[in-house]
Formats: sequence, structure tokens, C-alpha cells
Amino acid sequence: MSFEAKTKCSAPVGSAPGLSREGDGYNDLMISSFGRKFSPRFLPVVALFAVLLGLSLVTRIALWLHPDTQVGPSASHLLQVFGVGLGFDLAAAAYFMIPMVLYLALIPDRLARWWPHRGFFLLIFGAGCYVLSLVALSEWVFWDEFASRFNFIAVDYLVYTHEVLGNIWESYPVGRLLALLVVPAALAIWLSRRAIARGLTAQTTWLTRWFTAALLLVVQQVVFRFVSTDQKELSDNTQANELAGNGIYEFFAANRNNELDYERFYTTLPQDEAFAKVRALLADSGASVT
Repeated sequence: MSFEAKTKCSAPVGSAPGLSREGDGYNDLMISSFGRKFSPRFLPVVALFAVLLGLSLVTRIALWLHPDTQVGPSASHLLQVFGVGLGFDLAAAAYFMIPMVLYLALIPDRLARWWPHRGFFLLIFGAGCYVLSLVALSEWVFWDEFASRFNFIAVDYLVYTHEVLGNIWESYPVGRLLALLVVPAALAIWLSRRAIARGLTAQTTWLTRWFTAALLLVVQQVVFRFVSTDQKELSDNTQANELAGNGIYEFFAANRNNELDYERFYTTLPQDEAFAKVRALLADSGASVT
């Protein structure tokens, strides 16, 4: 056999003739490394995870630069806002990824590779990216009013949806903003298209899919057991504490805890002054405080 023939035979198994791999870059390295350790079926989860972290970082920077935000660029504040903030972004991602993890674990290879399903999955992925973009926009609006991440007030907004949505619709160009959110969602789909295609067309086994899914669900349970919203309260600056949080995580934590810092969000009087006013009102009616 000639040297030329031996060289041709040494091409990697599975590589297409005449197709160079030199331009694939870092993405291919990340994808191949993930595929060696875990089921490649979950590459779309990795892509959505990256989108969530990216949007969370952009949101945190935008809120930090808000005109009403009073958080200086000191080392301690930066470490809290972006270091602790990254931890809460990861905690939020552990919850947000659960539906996609379970879906990809359940679906068999033949159906995953079917081209109508691949189109359907792109819509699902795009919907997830659109929701994340909507959350980022909503956080800006909420911060503009309360200088806070989502809290129990945001939960109440869902209870009184009619009144709140009417007020928002009157105050903001909602239609145009919702239409513009298609742009970041479409960009996320385009940037993630190769990871999604690799994940859906990869040959997997039931065992590897559920082993990977089980590991990801264990991470979520660790977050549930050991992470709490109070862990971001590291500064006397309440806005720095809020910036260190994550809107998605804070919303569900507020819904679960069902509480709100009354003295922070409502105007109060010193107790002595409040009791004096109560005594005066009672004295006018002939009653007294004992």
C-alpha cells in the first residue's frame, strides 16, 4: 500500500470526505468534551443554560447602571453583585432546565432525529429564550418602580393581573416591546443551532440519557436543599443585595416564602409617634389605651 493510501485511510472514522474540521473551533471542543462524559442528547440544555447565564449577566449590568441604582464600583460590591450573583444565576438555571432535561431524557432517538420534531424542538427552544428575554425586560420595569428584584409584590401582580396589565399597557409600548423580544430569541436560536442539531441527531442509549438526567436532577435537589435567598444579604446596601439575586429564583422564592419586608416597601412611623396618634384618635371618641 502506498504512503498516500495509508494517509487517506488514517482519516478519523465518521468524518465526511473533503470536509475540514479546522474551522469548528471552541464550540466543537466543548461539544465533543461534553459528549465523552455525558449523553450528547443534552447539548440543547447546555445551550439554553448559556443563554440564561448570558441574559442574567446583561440584566444585572443594566440594573446596576440604572439611574436610580446607588451601588458603587468598590471591590466588595463587585464581588457580591457579580460573584454571588453568578451563584444565584446557576441556582435559577438548575430549576429552569428541568422540563427540557426530562423531555430530552424521555424522547427516543428515532423521534428526536425526525425532521418535523427537530423543527418543533426549535420552536420550544425559541419559546424558552423568548421567556428569558421577557423576564429580563420585566425585571427592568420592576426595578424602575421598586429598585428590587422580583418579590411578593410581583407575585401579587399575577393575582391582580387585570389591573396590573392594564396599568402596564397604558404606561409602556407593550406591543412593540414584545415584538422586539423576538430578536434576542432568534439570535439565541441561531447561535445554538449546531448544539441543538448535534444533540437531537446523536445516537444515545436509554441508560446514558437517564444517567445524565439523574445527575442534573441531583444538582437541582442540592440547590433546593442548601441555597436560600437570604444568602445574598451580605451588605448594608440593600440594592447591592438585590443585584446579587436572580429574578427567576427570587420570584419563586417569594411565592414559596409568602413574605415581604414591610418596613422597606411601606412608609411607617416611629412607634412612639404612631401610638401618640392612636391615643389622640381614641381620646376624641371617648376611649383610651391601657
